[in-house]
Amino acid sequence: MNVRLFFYLLALCTLFFPWSMSNANAKDQASNCKTWPTDEAALRNLLGRRAVEAAYLAAQSPETSDQLLVTQITADAKFSLGSGDVGRSLGEGTPALRELISELHADWYSFDGLDYMSRTVDPCLSHEVTIEFSSRKLSHRAAVKFRFIEGKIVGGSGWLMSTTSGAFPIAGPSR
Repeated sequence: MNVRLFFYLLALCTLFFPWSMSNANAKDQASNCKTWPTDEAALRNLLGRRAVEAAYLAAQSPETSDQLLVTQITADAKFSLGSGDVGRSLGEGTPALRELISELHADWYSFDGLDYMSRTVDPCLSHEVTIEFSSRKLSHRAAVKFRFIEGKIVGGSGWLMSTTSGAFPIAGPSR
């Protein structure tokens, strides 16, 4: 019985160890901007997804998300959100991003891609990507411009505004 258990555990370790090593390598690559795409369109998509992931983590409890969030945001990243005719600073770092996301009550996001010939860029230099967060329930949205340097978010600013949306009616038989 003990020999059988030993071989069973050995088989599990053999299967698990390579997976955990490749998973660790994937995490290292995910935070290393030098391994990211140099194609502008692909990089913009990656940065957009990273901004959305950071926003998602910021909406979670600090106990469950802070370890991941601090790998994506600099401690001195400045965030602000305006509304009406007043803009205001929300502070710095992960607490400021948490404040920004909590005020948006977002249930939807979108960001634009590049649909034309893109150029080669250095992924570790300064880049910006704008993510639109919206709350369909509260009928408002904010386009938040995230700034990245060396793959980390160094700031974000947006403006909260009300919105109206609906189905676009077909204008006749020619459509």
